[in-house]
Amino acid sequence: MEQEKVGILRKQASGRWAVVRPGRAPVEIKSGKVFRVEVDGVLSVTRMRHTPRRGYYAVDGYELCDGMRAAIGARE
Repeated sequence: MEQEKVGILRKQASGRWAVVRPGRAPVEIKSGKVFRVEVDGVLSVTRMRHTPRRGYYAVDGYELCDGMRAAIGARE
């Protein structure tokens, strides 16, 4: 079920972002992986990137922040 993939975004001690869902282990989003973040009330697909200078960021320019709604994978 799709709703099982939805949670909130949290920055981990590793410096990576993770989708955290109730009753489940956090799923870290590594560089190159597709995920979704809430933009204007809609879960929008993006891809994680990492560079030494910028750290981890969404390639589409979405600002990532703790507590925002997010989901694993590209499907809605």
